[in-house]
Amino acid sequence: MAPRRQCPGVPGAPVTPGPHAGPPSRPIRWGRTRRGTRARPRAAVGLALAVVTVVTACSAPSPARDIPVAPYVYLGSRVPDLAAVTRATSADSYVLSFLLARDGGCDPVWPRGRPLADPELSAVLRDLRAVGGSVAVASGGARGAYLERACATAGRLAEAYRAALAVTGADRIDIDVERKIPAALVAEALSRTRSSTGAEVTVTAEVLGPRRGLAPTATALLRELARREVEVTVNAMLMNFSFEGDRRAALVEGAETVAAQVQRLFGLEDRERAFARTGVTYMVGRDDTGAVTTLADAVALRSFAARHRIGFLGFWSLNRDNGGCAGRVATVAHCSGIAQDDYAFTRSLIAGSAAGPHRAGGTGT
Repeated sequence: MAPRRQCPGVPGAPVTPGPHAGPPSRPIRWGRTRRGTRARPRAAVGLALAVVTVVTACSAPSPARDIPVAPYVYLGSRVPDLAAVTRATSADSYVLSFLLARDGGCDPVWPRGRPLADPELSAVLRDLRAVGGSVAVASGGARGAYLERACATAGRLAEAYRAALAVTGADRIDIDVERKIPAALVAEALSRTRSSTGAEVTVTAEVLGPRRGLAPTATALLRELARREVEVTVNAMLMNFSFEGDRRAALVEGAETVAAQVQRLFGLEDRERAFARTGVTYMVGRDDTGAVTTLADAVALRSFAARHRIGFLGFWSLNRDNGGCAGRVATVAHCSGIAQDDYAFTRSLIAGSAAGPHRAGGTGT
């Protein structure tokens, strides 16, 4: 299928031509949307994955940088029609969440016991691939039995990861660390998975505060990955933390703090390379602490991401990217809690903002 031309723009972001699209150490190569470049999903052959990149030219210049973007998709409820979302928004990559342990054993399932090769999900992924889309697989999360704690050896955990990658056709494994895990075992499993499949590795980590940075559970895993020389993107969860003053400033400061930590943890030469290994994921609308991330905040983060060429930009979650419960104080899984157009945050990942002018700033009421 011929790739769609995508020239996403970021309002106010400068364009700085250079000899290459990013630093040499840039880790993620999946689902990018940039001026003139589009990555197609990897096809699983056995447990090995390969990637084909198709390059086209855009007729108009765009300030958007080479940033992998994707919303997370919670699979504990009805699976969204991802092909329809792609057609509506031009987003073409999604993170399937979360791999868990079936009955406490080393057997991967999705939330609420959904089988790994669930027919409904398989049909959705088939339709998504038909329109040029791709997926990553996330393991862990806030609830449920962790595979990382259920699998007794690195070999068995790596087998579970490889099975999920093969079934979904994913080219990236994302470990969402929100509980204590055996860091050395998980790092070894990720090292083996990357070596055998070529899949990219992301560690999604809790952020304790704008100036406090990553939680210890994540830094322990990152140190073990650094010891094994596994190239990894560190995805900062900019949500559910305490802050003072302006929300948007706190989000940006949190990202900058994590990038500084990444530079120290991996001994990177400069902050540019650190940003290329740093991701940002926020929670649309109202988060669990009651704080609200508006669409205007999301657009500002997109501009920040473009300016610094960060390694990934996403949000939790596609299921919540609608205004179906505007004004609701309690956080719920199926809507954002603010007034917005459907998929407004998804569109903001691609082009800064494609929502109507009356929605562009979002609202907390």
